[in-house]
Amino acid sequence: MDPSWMPIVAIAEFDLEIVDECPGISLRWRVGGAKVKIWGDKWVPTISKLYVTSPLMGMPVDATVCEFVDPKTEERDVTLIQSCFLDEVVWAITQIPLRGGNKTDKLVWRHSDSGEYVVREAYRVWLESESKAMGISAFGDRETWKSMWAMKVPPKVKHFMWRFMRDALSTRDHVSTRSKKWSDRCSFNDIKETQVNLFEECGWTTRIWRPTTLWVCFESRNGGVCFEWTRQVMQQMGDDVMEEWCTLMWFLWKERNTQLFNGHKNPEYEIASRAHYFLILIDYKEHRLSEEVIREMGEGQYKKNWKRPCQGSISVATEASVIASGGASLGLVLRDDAGRFLAAAAKKFHEEWSVDQAEALAAEMGVQLARQLNYDSIILESNSQNIIRILQNPHTLQTELCVLCRNVRRMLDELMNNSWRFIFRETNNAAHIMAHA
Repeated sequence: MDPSWMPIVAIAEFDLEIVDECPGISLRWRVGGAKVKIWGDKWVPTISKLYVTSPLMGMPVDATVCEFVDPKTEERDVTLIQSCFLDEVVWAITQIPLRGGNKTDKLVWRHSDSGEYVVREAYRVWLESESKAMGISAFGDRETWKSMWAMKVPPKVKHFMWRFMRDALSTRDHVSTRSKKWSDRCSFNDIKETQVNLFEECGWTTRIWRPTTLWVCFESRNGGVCFEWTRQVMQQMGDDVMEEWCTLMWFLWKERNTQLFNGHKNPEYEIASRAHYFLILIDYKEHRLSEEVIREMGEGQYKKNWKRPCQGSISVATEASVIASGGASLGLVLRDDAGRFLAAAAKKFHEEWSVDQAEALAAEMGVQLARQLNYDSIILESNSQNIIRILQNPHTLQTELCVLCRNVRRMLDELMNNSWRFIFRETNNAAHIMAHA
């Protein structure tokens, strides 16, 4: 069974005997007939333990709750109740609504108003019981959990982090305890594979994250469990860094499983880059314009001036704008050979770049996005004549712009089919709008 479901299943698997191992989690009787015993059953919802602990006061041990209700009037015998219980219990009993009509007693889930079992409420109750047992812990820090679920990343990344923070990933140290055919040794190093070892100490993962700007997140763990590690990153870094770190962690886990179960190995240098552009693509989805809006803004222009790519290819139209207050804004639009919109993107940089450098960055981002979406035949379009000219022969000069263009050319050459061409800004209206979105 998946470790992340064990607490929920433990709560759900009730029989008529209350599960004493789960503090604060129980069933109670909804009183209506003659089954519920006054002493021994949980039937008073407003006292702490639900049990009546008062002395028997002359009544039989197996007396039922219906003894307190007049069968003719269907009203409580308050005098009898007061003679049997303390004032606190008397008040609690009088708060129970009478069902009437000789309805049968019913076991109900005490933590919901309807009395029905709800997984969400069970999870909340379990979280509260764990937090009481552990103090301020992975299960009780609501702000950290709320911040995690509020991240602008796909649900699958959030679910991965939820499991990671609870130390519930199916790492070998967990799997080996459930099946003897699995060793607890890491696939990449001869050490025990725990979550911390895999993501922080394993030589394979460190070769991937150490060259990135996220290395500080991996080396910021100051002891503690994975939850504490995540909380430290969350407190010390901004939201953007946190989201990128979580995405890279998910990519590392995904790549580990691909190698372990499918035997397929991607180049190590590509994994961090793919995670970075995957997150950018998600960010695009938050800000990109719909296909209809793109068509409304740009289709009228490209119908007259834009030349569609050859069959089986896509066009990657890029645009860059230098911001007067500093930084640059990039935009790009992908279309297929029929002129249909595929994707759009926008990103802002705070670094100062020249116009041509920003155009080269936009071209690089466009090619990376096309590769991320698994297109291997593209036409790069730019309204910068300098970029198109340098792409023809990127090795002529050793300037920073030429270095950027060489990287773009290298990525293009790795594709099955590639070309580049100059387009006028009027034709590139959709990408221009994305750059200014």
